[in-house]
Amino acid sequence: MEFRNLIASLPGKKSAIYTFERGKAVQHPHSALHGDVVRARDALRGWGVRAGTRVGIYAPNSYKWLVYDLALIELGAISVPFTDDFAGKIDQQLLDRYNIALLLLSKKDAQLFPQRPAHVAFLDADNQPVTPDGGHLRDIVRLVSADPPFETMDVLCDVTNPLFGPSGAAWIYGRQKGGSDAVLAELDEGLKHIAQVVKAQTGRDVAQMPGAGAAGGLGYGAVAFLGAKLRRGIEVVLDMTGFEAAAAKADLIITGEGHLDGQSAQGKLIQGLCGRSRGKPVIALCGKLSASPQQVKAIGLKAAYSINKEERPLAEMLANTAVNLEKTAAELSL
Repeated sequence: MEFRNLIASLPGKKSAIYTFERGKAVQHPHSALHGDVVRARDALRGWGVRAGTRVGIYAPNSYKWLVYDLALIELGAISVPFTDDFAGKIDQQLLDRYNIALLLLSKKDAQLFPQRPAHVAFLDADNQPVTPDGGHLRDIVRLVSADPPFETMDVLCDVTNPLFGPSGAAWIYGRQKGGSDAVLAELDEGLKHIAQVVKAQTGRDVAQMPGAGAAGGLGYGAVAFLGAKLRRGIEVVLDMTGFEAAAAKADLIITGEGHLDGQSAQGKLIQGLCGRSRGKPVIALCGKLSASPQQVKAIGLKAAYSINKEERPLAEMLANTAVNLEKTAAELSL
């Protein structure tokens, strides 16, 4: 019999479930069991539990053990109970021996064992996990999230792009990876869709936050799901290294970039450095230069030079980096 129907078939208000916990019989209303099992099932799915996953439960003689055990049965997972006989003996080696992917603990016992990482599950209309790629973002209709693993989190981020839109993650960074217009449009719509789902279910509306589009949307995920604060990485590094004091004593600042293009003005390291140069001229030497003179000026540079005079195979250019860098530096007209 399906679990939901089994619960519904039990007698009414007088029926109860008893568990024997720490020497005492504890009564629980059976009417709450189904809802508790559904919530436990969703949490387990959000933690990555699937059919066949082996899940350990410490101190199983409790109502919570019953709830999670039933939830594991619904998922087709395998419950492995650890009784009080294992107190003080559970370690990673023991978990590895029994192939335990997740260990469920009470708050009282949590400090004794390693904690699970935070997960967020993305589910489709059939309540199944969505395939984790850009082409399936629009299939997401529901989130199952866990509490953030840290009280505070700072993420260093040196771009200012939002999650979606003309200057978002797909159109700016997907183009660099070779995406066609059709693919980039699909990715952009997918990112917009997931932002709408997150806003509807959590109230978090951070898709247009500067830096949300960093690393393909990783900045957005860190803020929306982990409660992170985005900080400009270049500002942190320059503060830690005492850059401004050194710049004040310099006549000229020379910096480098692998590929200097229009994207380099989107808050990347080189622009942050120019903004803290105390008015001293900054010159960039780069492996490839595709930024226009107007874009170079917008970044804050006095000038930019490619160390490769002509396009060659990447392996060849990398092999000659040191020689070409020295040659280009010697030819600078300052």
